[in-house]
Amino acid sequence: MKISNIRIQNFRKLKSCSINLSDQKTLFVGANNSGKTSAMHALMFFLSNNHKKFRITDFSVDYWDELDRIGESWLKDDISDHKGNTLEEWRNYCPSLYITLSNITNSDLPKIKHLIPELSWDEESDLNVYLIYEPKDIEQLKSDFVKYVKKIEDLKEDNNIDELPLPSSMQSFLTERLTSYFSIQYYLANSSSYDNLYPLDNFPFEGVFKLSLIPAQRKFADFTDVDSKSNNLSNELSLFYKKHLDPKESLSEGDITALKNINELQSTLTSQLNDSFKEHLEFLKSLGYPSANYDPEIRLESFIDSSKILEQNTKVKFGSSDKLSLPEALNGLGYRNLIYIFFKLLAFRSEWQRIGNLKSKDETPIEPIHLVLIEEPEAHLHSQVQQVFVKKAYEVLTKDLQPPLTTQLIISTHSSYIIHEVGFDNLHYFKRMKDNDSFYSEAIDLSNVFNNKSLENKKFVSRYLRTVHCDLFFANAIILVEGSAERMLLPYFIQNNFPKLNSSYISILEINGAHAHRFKPLIEALDVPSLVLADLDSVDEEGKKTPPKRGCSQKSNCDNLNKWLNLESQSLEYVLDLADENKKIKNSFISYQKEIEIDWKGNPIKVIPYTFEDSIFFTNFELFKNSEKMKKTTGMLKKMHEAIQDKENIDKMYEKVFKALNNGGKAQMALDILYLFDPDIKEEKFKIPNYIQIGLDWLTKELE
Repeated sequence: MKISNIRIQNFRKLKSCSINLSDQKTLFVGANNSGKTSAMHALMFFLSNNHKKFRITDFSVDYWDELDRIGESWLKDDISDHKGNTLEEWRNYCPSLYITLSNITNSDLPKIKHLIPELSWDEESDLNVYLIYEPKDIEQLKSDFVKYVKKIEDLKEDNNIDELPLPSSMQSFLTERLTSYFSIQYYLANSSSYDNLYPLDNFPFEGVFKLSLIPAQRKFADFTDVDSKSNNLSNELSLFYKKHLDPKESLSEGDITALKNINELQSTLTSQLNDSFKEHLEFLKSLGYPSANYDPEIRLESFIDSSKILEQNTKVKFGSSDKLSLPEALNGLGYRNLIYIFFKLLAFRSEWQRIGNLKSKDETPIEPIHLVLIEEPEAHLHSQVQQVFVKKAYEVLTKDLQPPLTTQLIISTHSSYIIHEVGFDNLHYFKRMKDNDSFYSEAIDLSNVFNNKSLENKKFVSRYLRTVHCDLFFANAIILVEGSAERMLLPYFIQNNFPKLNSSYISILEINGAHAHRFKPLIEALDVPSLVLADLDSVDEEGKKTPPKRGCSQKSNCDNLNKWLNLESQSLEYVLDLADENKKIKNSFISYQKEIEIDWKGNPIKVIPYTFEDSIFFTNFELFKNSEKMKKTTGMLKKMHEAIQDKENIDKMYEKVFKALNNGGKAQMALDILYLFDPDIKEEKFKIPNYIQIGLDWLTKELE
């Protein structure tokens, strides 16, 4: 049995968020404030069956006004004007969690018999349960709210005060009283709607699954605070020992020897204690205790609790020998975090499977499902450990696990390294949405982004993201570029010319033009502003690369353009004349080379760049021609500078530039620009090619 789907409604930004859980590992990813943490908290609140965790701020902000309107209607004399008289009305605004259980086997039936809706139920069918945080008693809520508001009105009238600092809305009334009037109610459901709900008396998942949690806040002791009781490793190991390893609970041959030594130590300490206190106890007798009335004598006895030894008298140390060790607080935060999580996971598995001491203590049947939630495990972990963590974490949780028991791990993360290890089919991307003045989030199942016809594209994108460090799942905007020169110089242009973009979280992906279009389904699914910087890549009638020129029957051979924009024609003239508004597809804008005007022997001439590098050249034509620093350059930059010196014919000059483009060295060109030219010196600052300027201007407006 497994949890196949969860649906969160009306909880903070998650108005209606459906998530299909993977059989093993599910990752929640997304930019900051996209709803990942809200989804984790919804699971924690509902599945830990803790009514008191909820606050009025857990209701979707879009419905606060609706709650106030219900309160306002209750103050009216005409009862027919009252709203919110039924649970059905309230459920439109109340937080809820809908859970689907699937893959139910015969061995699961005793655990879920209380969830079977009818005798005719087929075990191949799913089971659906609704948990709704709703009013316990609407009439009581109405009565108390009306009395509260009336009392405020009477106070205002008695004291002749127009305004009192006491809010009288439903929202403000519930802020301090929510748990008095609301609780989690449980229902069997036939579908994901509120129709035909069958109420349950108790928490429905008792004995069905065990919930384990590692929250984002994991405090470690400050090494300057020797008395700190924070959640350090010594405390964690002490708890693990007490629950699972204490020899008093489950004896082995080695444990018997240890307990024998402890008993001998207890006897020795008892004797020493009584000898030490003998004089003082004799003096106590002179004060009349013990009296002749059979008062018991005082005797001191030492008791050593093996479980307390680790808790109170044992400290975790790190060192390379017995003589050299350091307190745990002086070891790196990353390793302490890793060790802490490791022992937490060990404890979770042991508690669930009744391993060690718990085997004899807890005779209740093991729950079929173990649901483990981990928030942001990457804290303080370096990249390699992050990548290995998610695989090893699941191994720890499922060691020696026998079917039909199931462990499902849910992780919320900002780590691209953890994503690398998991792959597309386990990712749920939380994206921020806006509808008029309403802001909300929804979760996108990335396993469904590529349809069956695009499986090759899915494989390519998945391999690419596993090979290249990629943070596009956490970005506010994405820029796709074709080569290494663009990837290196684009941050340079942004830093010196676009302060808004420079303060935004932008992911820049370098993808060859022949493959960039394969990312289109993913980019559209992420639905963040995305700029695609493409090249004209002009060819002649025979398909041979050639410098772009109007009136020569040339075509654009850029797959990026043709497949992303679905061009009606690939002719160079059509591509060059395409209006900017026709280059926008959903949330993406495709920008490529445009004509540039240069001064040639005192005459203005329009030239058309072929790619990014010659766009830089023509945009900064005077700098290439006159700067003394150009003489210090190498490779492509030097060849472009030398080409300008041929003043006979602009076509010949461009042929030399075009030849330099095809001889490679594009990355070296970018490095030379970054090394030799200071953007703070006006005469040395490189201008941005017009098509990149247009694209970055568009992106800036999208992020405003």
